[in-house]
Amino acid sequence: TGFSSDIQESAVHGALLTHLDALCHDSYDGKLYNGKPMQGTVDPVTGCATHGVSTLASGIVTRGILVDFPRLRGRALERGERLKPSDMDAWEKQTGVTVQPGDAVLIYTGLTGGKPDIGAGYDLSMMPWFKARDVALIGSDGPNADHQLSLAALGVNLLDNAELGELAATAARLKRWEFLLMVAPAAPRGATGAVVNPLAVF
Repeated sequence: TGFSSDIQESAVHGALLTHLDALCHDSYDGKLYNGKPMQGTVDPVTGCATHGVSTLASGIVTRGILVDFPRLRGRALERGERLKPSDMDAWEKQTGVTVQPGDAVLIYTGLTGGKPDIGAGYDLSMMPWFKARDVALIGSDGPNADHQLSLAALGVNLLDNAELGELAATAARLKRWEFLLMVAPAAPRGATGAVVNPLAVF
C-alpha cells in the first residue's frame, strides 16, 4: 500500500489529442507506403506488422520550421483557408528561412478554438512542394490535410492537433521561426500512432 496507480486508454486518432501518425495509419488502393499491401500487414488484433509507430521508437530530433499562416496573411484566417505553394514561398522570403531536406514543417492556423478545422493548414497542392523539399514531418494545429498522400504516397509522418499557439507567440517575440524539434513517442509494437508532447527548443 501507499502508492497510486491507474490504467490509461487513449483514442489516438481524431481531432482531440496531439498525436503522431504512423505510416500504417492510412493506405491508398489497398497499399501502404512503398506499395506494401495493407491486407496481411495490418491485422485488427496484432496491429501493423510494418510501418508502425515503433519505427520511430528512437524519437524524432530535427530542425522544425514554424509557418505562422495568420502572420503571413496579416489577419486571422477564415475557416477553410489553406496554405498553398505561393504562400510558402512568400513565408520563406518574409522570414529568410528556407525549408531543407529533413526539416519538420509545422503550420499554425490559429483555428483550434471550438470545432477544429478539418484538413487544417495546407492545400493538397502543397504535396509536390513537400516532396521537392524532402521534408521529414508535417504538422498542424488541427487534423492535417489528406493523410493518404502524406502517409501512403510521400511516406511522411504527420503530427496532428499540435498546440502551436504558444510556439507562434515565442517565435514572433524572438523573430525566429526555426528551432530544435523533439518528439519522443511511446512506441508499442503494432500501433498506428501515439499521443505525444512535442518540444520546441530555441
